[in-house]
Amino acid sequence: FTLLSLNLHCLRLDGTVFATNADRFAAIASLVAARDVAVITLQEACQRPGEQAIELLRAALEQRTAATWTSTWALAHVAWEGTPDEADEGVGLLVRGALSDPGELEHAVQGALRRVAVSSTLPPELGSPRVTSVHFEVFEPEARTMQAREVAAAGLVDTDSTYAVIVAGDFNDVE
Repeated sequence: FTLLSLNLHCLRLDGTVFATNADRFAAIASLVAARDVAVITLQEACQRPGEQAIELLRAALEQRTAATWTSTWALAHVAWEGTPDEADEGVGLLVRGALSDPGELEHAVQGALRRVAVSSTLPPELGSPRVTSVHFEVFEPEARTMQAREVAAAGLVDTDSTYAVIVAGDFNDVE
């Protein structure tokens, strides 16, 4: 299957060619349909009253692909606090088909902002691996390394004996 990892940069449109998030999510849904993407890991997937990025994107995906998509999301922190762009920021998964056994990992080692990971098991038609969406610390390399180690350890614990684990997201690091 094809997996897309996407940092939405919250609900902000600056730096994009889109006039609205509806336009942006429709374009993402078109790309997903054209490339037969089955799994999307999301970072900076924000929500505020009346506007939830993951739900808007799920609706666009279902309209464009004529398939059912399920999701899970976990709150990391408040983004753009005190500005008109303030929103709850988190990480999420969108999957064509039914997710199972969703889970959230709050990292023991944090940097300037609270970081979490979210994971779930994919449906049997996608091979049932465990997929985790991450958004690691950006400014503190030691915290980022520890967050990566926590996700790796959780992957070993949260899967069956096949250790079928996929980790994708914004690693905030070089390759």
